[in-house]
Amino acid sequence: MFITNFLPGAVAKLRLGVDEIRAVNPDIVYARGSAHGPRGPEAADGGYDLSVFWCRGGGAHGATLRGAPLISPMPAGAYGDSMGGAILAGGIAAALLQRERTGESNVVDVSLLSTATWASALSVGNALLTGKDPHVDRVDGPAHMVFNPLIGTFRTADDRFINLTMLQPGRYWADVCRHIGREDLV
Repeated sequence: MFITNFLPGAVAKLRLGVDEIRAVNPDIVYARGSAHGPRGPEAADGGYDLSVFWCRGGGAHGATLRGAPLISPMPAGAYGDSMGGAILAGGIAAALLQRERTGESNVVDVSLLSTATWASALSVGNALLTGKDPHVDRVDGPAHMVFNPLIGTFRTADDRFINLTMLQPGRYWADVCRHIGREDLV
């Protein structure tokens, strides 16, 4: 197992590329973490989770309310890095299993941009299906709240928050209305 997140120039300078490493051990699983992936005009460029994952990958667009003076911050530090690391670990585990079963060693590539694309897959898929950006028409909350009032985070009368995640509003609407004392909405 060999894992690197060095930029391609540093990998070449240090002679740590796939061919150099496999010259020493042809069975090694080679794993790379990068900003933009191993191909394309930006493959040699570095990046950070705030710039590549959050902003360029679309998370900031999806999380920021229309008209907000600033983009919404990431939910936690190293948010994209953490997701990318977990995906890289999963790829490594799959490559090790494949090597054990077939004798074939793979190269595993995970980028911050590909991780952001994966994290935004539902929004991207919905946009492709409907031809609309799911965030354009929202006014004061995430797009899914417009279509399903039983999904979202709401402030309570005692200034706390409650999160509802009921993906089938028709199934649960009457019960929720009874629980909040608003049977008139049924």
